Amino acid sequence: MMQVKNNSKLKDAIVRSVALLQGQAAASHYQVLFDSSQLHLPSESSLSRARLKVDILLCLWHHAQVTDPSAFFVYLSSDSSPQGGYELLMTLQDVCSRTMSGF
Repeated sequence: MMQVKNNSKLKDAIVRSVALLQGQAAASHYQVLFDSSQLHLPSESSLSRARLKVDILLCLWHHAQVTDPSAFFVYLSSDSSPQGGYELLMTLQDVCSRTMSGF
């Protein structure tokens, strides 16, 4: 996963995402739009304001993709540790396709 916190990597992330979702022809079109300044990127403050909404949408989409227990194994592991006066609990989710695993 590529995290984008500013505009320096956002163009590349958008073009690569479009290539994965819609194919290389669409990605090339987006690249042309960026290069000709017909498509503008949001400001860093806009990205910051939208981060929570995008994270929620990503979580909802991911949940919709892996809710079928007959299609996926889901493994969760958690670990906590004190960091700077706070007790942080981190949880890792691994999802494996049953068809790819042979089960």
